[in-house]
Amino acid sequence: MRLWYQYPGPLLGIRGAVFELLEALFARIKRPETTLVIRTPQRGARAALWPHAYFKFYAYREIFETIQRAEVEGFDGVLIGQSAEPVLSECKEVLRIPVTGIFESAIHLATQLGERFGLVTIPSPPEVPAGKHVLPLLQNLRKYGLAERCVGWQEIGLSSAAFNAAVGRGERGVVHETFFLAARSLVAQGAEVIVPAETLLSVTLAIDGIVAEPATGAAVVDLVTAGVKNLEVLVELHQKTGLLRSRALTYARPSDAAIAETRAAFGLPDLGAG
Repeated sequence: MRLWYQYPGPLLGIRGAVFELLEALFARIKRPETTLVIRTPQRGARAALWPHAYFKFYAYREIFETIQRAEVEGFDGVLIGQSAEPVLSECKEVLRIPVTGIFESAIHLATQLGERFGLVTIPSPPEVPAGKHVLPLLQNLRKYGLAERCVGWQEIGLSSAAFNAAVGRGERGVVHETFFLAARSLVAQGAEVIVPAETLLSVTLAIDGIVAEPATGAAVVDLVTAGVKNLEVLVELHQKTGLLRSRALTYARPSDAAIAETRAAFGLPDLGAG
C-alpha cells in the first residue's frame, strides 16, 4: 500500500533532522509492501507561532490543498503527522480514502494499554504564552471523549531551543532523561501510559526503541508508530471489506457538484487538481 504522510510545514531548519528520523522509523515499523511518502506544503505554519489560531487559519487551507492531491495521485491512505492534526475532520469529510492522525491514533492506542494516560510535551516557544501549545491537544481529547482518562500534561525540562539543538546534534540521551523525569511525574499522578505529544519528541524516543519508562514500567506510545500501523489497518479494512468511515453525520460528504461550485467561487481548481 502507498501512504501519504502529511507534515504541516516545509523542510526548514530542524525539520531536516525530523525527516531523517521519520524515514528511519518508517523503515523499521512499516509492512514490507508499504511505501510512505512525506509531503509538505510550500509555506505552512511558522513553527514557533503554530499554537496561535490566527496563524493556523492561513496554514490550514494550504495543508488541505496539499493533502487533497492524495487520491488523484493514487495513494491508499493519508496520515496527518502533527499532533494538533490540522484539517483532519475536513479530510475525513471529503476524501474517499482512509485518513487518520498521529495523535488520534496514539491516544486511542493508549487507552488499550492502560486505564489512564498523560501527555509529555516540549515547552512553548518564548514568544508564545506557556501552555498555549497544549490547548489543541486538550481540545482533541474532549472531542474524542477521552479527556477524563488523561491525568494531565507535563513539559520536558529543556527549552524548545535547547531541545532542538540537542536533537540537531544527535544528543538524544539528554532528551530521553528529561522525558523520563516528566513521565515519572505523570505516573505519580496516576498515569499508566505516557504519550510524547509532539512529533520530534516522540520520534526521538521511538528511534531508540523506548516503549516504557524504565523506573515505573509505564508504557510509552509513539505518535508516528501508532499512526502508521493504524492507517495500515484502516487501508486493509477498506480494501478487503469496503469499510471506510460513517457518512451518517459528522463525515457526511457534500455532493461533487457542491464541492465544485464552492471551489470555483473561491478561485480554486477542481478537487484533485492543482
